[in-house]
Amino acid sequence: MNPLPEKLKKIKPLTVPERGVWFDAEGTLQSRQPPNSSFGISTYQECLEPLVAYRIGVERDGIPCKISSRVRPPHPPIHEEPWSEYSTLISGAENVAKETKLIQDYVRNPKKLAQIDRFRQILMQPRVKLDIRIISARQIPGLSSSEKTRPKFER
Repeated sequence: MNPLPEKLKKIKPLTVPERGVWFDAEGTLQSRQPPNSSFGISTYQECLEPLVAYRIGVERDGIPCKISSRVRPPHPPIHEEPWSEYSTLISGAENVAKETKLIQDYVRNPKKLAQIDRFRQILMQPRVKLDIRIISARQIPGLSSSEKTRPKFER
């Protein structure tokens, strides 16, 4: 975890409900099938401060989170000049499982709920080789690593 500049450390962290709403509006969850499984939650924003608040909140819950930036080309009429876009990334099966467990009750967008469901489906798929990180992630949502049923949300 990279240290934050002093002026950004004073930003109030987002709570779990605020992060759930933020993911619902500005985020995405990527899940790649085995054998090259990879998992990540990303959020995007033009302004850095909200993402710093997001990152601080996530890290207070013990989940590593990175912030990155990139310069985007002009996009008239909104952006006449090149502009910066910031993003956060929570990566790894265990970290994504922890964050989705925390925020799931605050997500309402059907597409985002489908992304969470797809993540859990892929996580529970049978594998030739079961990595310790997958075993750990399977246990976070309360499912044992030997359970064969498709995970479902309690609403």
